[in-house]
Amino acid sequence: MPKVLVLGYSNKANVCSNNWEKSLQKVGFDYKLLGLGDKWQGFITRIICYYNYFQQISPNDDTLYILTDVYDLLAVGTPQEALHKWKKIGYPHLIFGMEPNCGEINCQPLNLPYCASPNMFVNCGFMAGNYEGLKHFTSLLYNNAIQYENSEKWDDQKAAGYIINTLLDNIKWKDRLYFDQSMQWTGNILMYSQPLGNRCFFTWSKEKNRVLYHHHEVSGKITQNYPVFIHTPSISGDCYMRYDNYGQKILGCQFRTVGWEKMLIPNYVWIWIILLLMAIAFIIQWGANYWTLTFLILVITLAIIHSKALQN
Repeated sequence: MPKVLVLGYSNKANVCSNNWEKSLQKVGFDYKLLGLGDKWQGFITRIICYYNYFQQISPNDDTLYILTDVYDLLAVGTPQEALHKWKKIGYPHLIFGMEPNCGEINCQPLNLPYCASPNMFVNCGFMAGNYEGLKHFTSLLYNNAIQYENSEKWDDQKAAGYIINTLLDNIKWKDRLYFDQSMQWTGNILMYSQPLGNRCFFTWSKEKNRVLYHHHEVSGKITQNYPVFIHTPSISGDCYMRYDNYGQKILGCQFRTVGWEKMLIPNYVWIWIILLLMAIAFIIQWGANYWTLTFLILVITLAIIHSKALQN
């Protein structure tokens, strides 16, 4: 029977890597945390580590390897579920996580045929496949990275999009790729800004005690899936609100949140703090009149709506 091995990269252990490990242990995944002690020199550091790993291990196409982010991703499904999904889609050599919105600074648009899904961009927080597929793909990423003029600015996600487009034009590889546009493998919980936010896409199923993804197709059809992993990209942008919200539900008392130092990283919370301080300054300067109180109430209301939009 095929096996599953989750691989993550972290050059130093911290609260988030501990949560990653706890989530994998809870649902029964075998895993390896690579890179501890490495000097971080941009995303090329992680790709070199993955490249070396697949160059050194013995060929084994009976194993499903899953490469994930560590600091913003948690496991919610089981290895058996992952194997079932792999079998259901025909054991592709490579599986890529997908998301709906990514600027061209960080993403290369894929030359995919028409698809009903809005999730059209690769998110490298999740990649999976067999030995042959991942050895080949990490080699392509490695070769792309070492040729880059400024390796510290090399972006693995944009490079992945470029390489995938070349594979889509390759007769041998185009049918060996699977794009997780319905987020059955990993739910990429983004920072939506509309009032309903993530409530439109992700809800917490009390029956299954896990995240449920509502896949909104272009046609208007909605399907539902239970992702095996949940991922909160740009984790610092919302001061870890999405990560903390789901992490506490998944791990309960085992979950550890990042401390006050998360506020030192630029994030949207700063905007609300600045606006709140402005409202207080207006009241001090001009008194508690209709306009200053209205501004204060508006700031507080919008901050609450934005916070709720990031959760479910």
